[in-house]
Amino acid sequence: MPALRLTFVSLLCTHAVAQSGLWAQLTFPTSPGARSAAALVFDSARDRLVLVGGVTSGGGSITETWENDGTQWSLRGNFGPTGVPGSGYSMQAVYDSQRQRTVAVRGDSPSNQTTTFEWNGTVWQQRTSAVTPPGRFDFALAYDSVRGRTVLFGGRSGQFGSMSDTWEWDGTNWVQRSTGGPPPRQSHAMAFDAARGRTVLFGGHRDISSFTAQFGDTWEWNGSYWAESFGVAGPAARSEHRMVYDAARQRTILSGGRRVYGGSTTYDDTWEWNGTSWTNMLATAPASMHAGLAFDSLRQRTVLFGGITSAGTTLGQTWAYGAPGGPVASVVPYGAGCAGPTGVPLLAAQAGSVPRLGGTLTMQLSGLPTGFLNVPVGWVGFDATTWNGLPLPLALDPFGFPGCQALLAPSMTFTLTNTGGSATWSIAIPFLPSFAGLQFYAQAGVTVVGFNPGGIVFSRGLHATVGS
Repeated sequence: MPALRLTFVSLLCTHAVAQSGLWAQLTFPTSPGARSAAALVFDSARDRLVLVGGVTSGGGSITETWENDGTQWSLRGNFGPTGVPGSGYSMQAVYDSQRQRTVAVRGDSPSNQTTTFEWNGTVWQQRTSAVTPPGRFDFALAYDSVRGRTVLFGGRSGQFGSMSDTWEWDGTNWVQRSTGGPPPRQSHAMAFDAARGRTVLFGGHRDISSFTAQFGDTWEWNGSYWAESFGVAGPAARSEHRMVYDAARQRTILSGGRRVYGGSTTYDDTWEWNGTSWTNMLATAPASMHAGLAFDSLRQRTVLFGGITSAGTTLGQTWAYGAPGGPVASVVPYGAGCAGPTGVPLLAAQAGSVPRLGGTLTMQLSGLPTGFLNVPVGWVGFDATTWNGLPLPLALDPFGFPGCQALLAPSMTFTLTNTGGSATWSIAIPFLPSFAGLQFYAQAGVTVVGFNPGGIVFSRGLHATVGS
């Protein structure tokens, strides 16, 4: 069955037509444990997610490196507390697409040191620079793929408090680029808009004595200076959120966060920035803060791992987001079947089952004879108008199936199991936003040796539309 599932997915890929979305959980045979504050990046050279570090629900540091190739999570190493990127709130990571390295930065405030590490898919290597940013925690990183620079802004240190310096790593040296721009802050988020060549920054907060200033401002760094987008309505002021750039749709995605003044309100909303305005996508994220967030450019989906919910639960789940919109998932019967010894086999979707992104369409074929030789069969296709140049529906009388019709051009055949006169048929729909709006067709039959010359009777068809 796994091979059939992979074949069906590959067929879906060849017919993908549009984008849609929601948050949907992705399931894998194994998974990293629950954690918050882990860094998640997408290695576009090797087509896999890289998850680094994190914090347990009890506050302990995690120093694992995991990778996900789209089918499974694999633990690549548990290196212990030294020699590799530290975890906790002092570590962030990005993917350097020009040098094909995951760059992790640990900004230890107590020691006032910043340490840089790089992962090439096999080993972590510590990198040195004559000058490094002062140690800090709760800073933000983004990778400028146009200029080939890892950009670091802000954070907080025990020595300097909240900071407003901008640094860049070119793979060899750290260089301080600016001390101006956004006011000093920590727990903000950044992402690089590759279409416009801008590093986008939103939010964060600054602790000043007994007062906390929280920010809901949007800034952009063009490699030379910061510019604020004044007067733009958008997400509520927040900290501890995450941002990532959706390269397929050219949007910056913001997820979660919390208000740290006047209470501890958490946010599980999802926003998009197009370079001019923010849009609330009315999609509830699974985690409200400290999640790992990355854009999988191969599968065109934003992936979230871990984080903390509004109820304070630390998660160990993988979720995916695609932009809302597109059609509603549906299944509609069409055509007619032909009678066998127990009547016309009935193909129908189980109650409430529709082909949602990230879900499963479950169909049931009933009214079958129950003999040993009565084997049910299902067909899936993507065309209900023509088959090998012949118009559909196609009368099958000349082929030995009197009164029967072919209702689709079959692309794949499934052998089902007859259990007491019925068979269940499930088709998993991957969470790939490009599948939204995809239409496919299903028809089924059962072998009835000697009942008609062809030995098969057929059900009606089902017309399925993949959606949200």
